[in-house]
Amino acid sequence: MLIISKNQQRALGKPAREAFLNDLCTRFVERSPDLAKTLDADQVRTAVNCSVDAAESCGFTTRGPIRMYFDLCLTFGIGFVDDPVYQWAAKAIANRDPDTQAKRAEILYEMALTAIDEIFGPDDAHARAALKRLNSWAREPRTFEAVDADSAASEMRSLHPEKATHGGDEALRELFTRAEKGCLRLGVTSPRAVMLATALEFAFGAGCFDDPFYPWIGATAMKEGVKVPADRFVRLEKKALIWMDAVLDRNGAS
Repeated sequence: MLIISKNQQRALGKPAREAFLNDLCTRFVERSPDLAKTLDADQVRTAVNCSVDAAESCGFTTRGPIRMYFDLCLTFGIGFVDDPVYQWAAKAIANRDPDTQAKRAEILYEMALTAIDEIFGPDDAHARAALKRLNSWAREPRTFEAVDADSAASEMRSLHPEKATHGGDEALRELFTRAEKGCLRLGVTSPRAVMLATALEFAFGAGCFDDPFYPWIGATAMKEGVKVPADRFVRLEKKALIWMDAVLDRNGAS
């Protein structure tokens, strides 16, 4: 059960906010050292600040619930509340009334624990295996003549079966639809690019193209001055491989 102390229940005032952000930056480095190593100090600060803003937009205005929400951003991605794989998150947050935040935070925390057990597995074994599969998958010189929601869902099940089971097929199809629309906004229609975008949304969380914890995704996909839109995703694929190689090497799992 999530325990929120009286000190944690005090709303954040302006003088205390900066100190609290500093604490969360330290917490980030301690809890997610591999991810923290991919960001510079300014990027860490930006990501932490965005997480607190997101928590506050959900009606979490005190230290305990905000800290818990921040931890879930690290675990599931900053857009986890709107991620179809984690439909329980939106249900737990519900009316976003600050007066109900302690109870809602407790419910969200309990649901998150169940999701972590199912998706990450003992000692994160499922998550590490999924990252290795994604790394190998992205290296395959495959061409997709066409992709649709069902074929994309099948690919995602092969990459991380535990997460696919947790979210369900409808969630996987919705991720594909989101990814396809995102590619179209960038002027990219190639099946391989759409499948890559779906895989990134699945692996790093829905909304990962705007996630400050993974700034390389959006920065690469939306880089200015790229004359051929499809080149954005060729570069993104290469960047993803570099990122995954670095994480796997640090964990001795490459």
